[in-house]
Amino acid sequence: MRFLDLAVAAVIGLGTVALLSAWGPSYSDHAALQLRQATLDRDRLLGVANRLGVVWMQDASLRDLCSSLAALSNSSLTISAAVNGVRCRASPGVSSISANLTFVFTSRVVVLQAWSPGLA
Repeated sequence: MRFLDLAVAAVIGLGTVALLSAWGPSYSDHAALQLRQATLDRDRLLGVANRLGVVWMQDASLRDLCSSLAALSNSSLTISAAVNGVRCRASPGVSSISANLTFVFTSRVVVLQAWSPGLA
C-alpha cells in the first residue's frame, strides 16, 4: 500500500512539473510577441505612407525621402526606405524586428522599412 502511495505522489509531482514547464513562457510565446510587434510596425508604416502621401513618395528624391523618414523615426522605431534597391541606411541588425511595405510605381519601386528593437 505504501508503494502505491509513493507511486501516485511521484506521478502527481512529475505531472505538475511537466505542466508548469509547458505552461511557462516558451518559444512560441516569444514568436507570437515578435509577430505582434512586426504587425504594429507595419501599421506604423501605413501611417507614415498616409502622412507623406503616395504621390509625394513617387516623385520625391531619395535624399528627401530619407530625411523625412529619419525625422519620423524615434527610439522605439527606425524608419528607412529603399528606392530601386538603393537604401537610405543599412538595416540595424538581426536582433531587430522588421516590417516592409512596398510601393511599385511605373518609374520606380519604393520599399518603406521599419525596425524595432528585438525582444529579450
